[in-house]
Amino acid sequence: MEGFALRDAGDEARAPLALRPVHLALVAFVVTLPAHAPTMGAFAEAPQFEAVADVFLFALFLAAVTSSAVVLLRGLQRPRKVFSRARVTTIAAVSYLLGTMGVLGLLFAPAPLPAAAAGAGLLAGAALPLLVAEWARAVAVPIDQALVLCAFVVLTASFVGWILALLPLLVLVPVFCLLLVAGVVVPPVAARVGDPALPLARPADTMRRLVSVTWLPLLGFAVYAFMTDVMAHSAFGVVQASFLGGAVAALVMFGVCFLWGRTPLLPWSYRILVPLMAAAFVVLGAFPAGTFPRDASVVALYVFYIVLALLGCAVLLAVVRNRELPANVASGFACGVAAAAALLGQILSQ
Repeated sequence: MEGFALRDAGDEARAPLALRPVHLALVAFVVTLPAHAPTMGAFAEAPQFEAVADVFLFALFLAAVTSSAVVLLRGLQRPRKVFSRARVTTIAAVSYLLGTMGVLGLLFAPAPLPAAAAGAGLLAGAALPLLVAEWARAVAVPIDQALVLCAFVVLTASFVGWILALLPLLVLVPVFCLLLVAGVVVPPVAARVGDPALPLARPADTMRRLVSVTWLPLLGFAVYAFMTDVMAHSAFGVVQASFLGGAVAALVMFGVCFLWGRTPLLPWSYRILVPLMAAAFVVLGAFPAGTFPRDASVVALYVFYIVLALLGCAVLLAVVRNRELPANVASGFACGVAAAAALLGQILSQ
């Protein structure tokens, strides 16, 4: 683990992260992800929400799992190029826009159209892993900076997502569409930059290295995706626990990066931070129901899983930046795990 995604231990890794407009576009992409259940929940008052939303999400997760497997296998095998990366990414961006905006229209249709919702979900889900891979290429940074970047994105997306959930539908739809467009314009542009071939090891060795480093944080990511698709939790009756938990987890990660930045962050996080987060949940959950600590335990649970997810995303960005694995391999693996967990949660929630 010390030699994988942690090679930047010098001054470059210690340099502060310079926020750029592309990072704000990444926030827009994250906050409008229809795969995130609270995002779709913001449209719960739409006339056809009950008839359309679940069908759309099921189709989206199913297509995302299949597409992630294809992207991962192609990344491992290095097939002969048929289309340029820029063309494929542009098609994916257009498909994602059509699928997501299509379901928004279906939410307000005069009659329920579940078949059309399934088609929109398949379109958006098939494109999602390709867009995630291109985003990973566009914002990949060393591990220290990756942790700060992931914390910034989660903190900002949690706040924006909470604001969106409070907007009336007539305001929410145009604002959501503007953010949606802002989040998908970057991948086609970034795809025009060359991506030199990487000397890959055998596929089995490559996947073994990737799984050995990311299994714990991606497990947290998968459980978080599963939880949010099974049930929505409210924090203190004011805000969704996923939003508040994301904000707290991001602040915790900021503190780790700035206060303990000279310590190897991943080993420190796995050995100290993660057990502390788990202990906080256990202690708070031991209080009687209806008390403040017991309500706080729900937020602590989300914080625990989102901290793990932040670590996993940061490792994947660092892996892509260090050119240790192609972006398609890293993102295909992560998207497939998260989408499969969310699909299972969607099935059980029915």
